[in-house]
Amino acid sequence: MELALKMIALPQEKTKKQEESPLAEEIREVSRLLSCNEAWFRLETDEDLIEACIYESRALRARYRYLLRMAREQNVHISPF
Repeated sequence: MELALKMIALPQEKTKKQEESPLAEEIREVSRLLSCNEAWFRLETDEDLIEACIYESRALRARYRYLLRMAREQNVHISPF
């Protein structure tokens, strides 16, 4: 019975180690920055600053896509929460 529990626990431990990778942390940070950018965009009224929000959003989304591609290539798994 203990052997079966150890076999079940192994993949979970591996996933936790992968989640602690710098790549996973950076993905979370870019995701947080995207959320902040969206909130800023909703509150902004100045045309120039709205344009700045749009450019920043595009840059962050490009960075996010790159990081997700790198995570797939490195087989890094990240929990959604």
